[in-house]
Amino acid sequence: MVLIIGGAYQGKREWAIGELACDEARLIGHVERIIREWIDGGKDPLAEVEKRVPEWEDKVLLLEDICRGVVPMSAADRAYREAVGRCGAYLAKRSRKVVRVFCGIGTVIKDA
Repeated sequence: MVLIIGGAYQGKREWAIGELACDEARLIGHVERIIREWIDGGKDPLAEVEKRVPEWEDKVLLLEDICRGVVPMSAADRAYREAVGRCGAYLAKRSRKVVRVFCGIGTVIKDA
């Protein structure tokens, strides 16, 4: 599993396709939105991520970094932000490679 993190519109998908020669079938984009759907559906996002790690072993995950900047005012938005951070940390720990993409430039954080 490869985890690519970065802000919105920073070129994560393009970096994955260009640098990893990854096709769209291997990409799972907007993991943060999947986490939001789980929360909205009353599911524990970390438990859901744990369940999916085996099926995501050969995938490239794109996770938008929403954990920076102004802290949301609503408790629900703060809980969502925390869930994305916790799930991202879990995925990073289990990924063989983690890359941060900023302005289209990938920086390898982990390459096990």
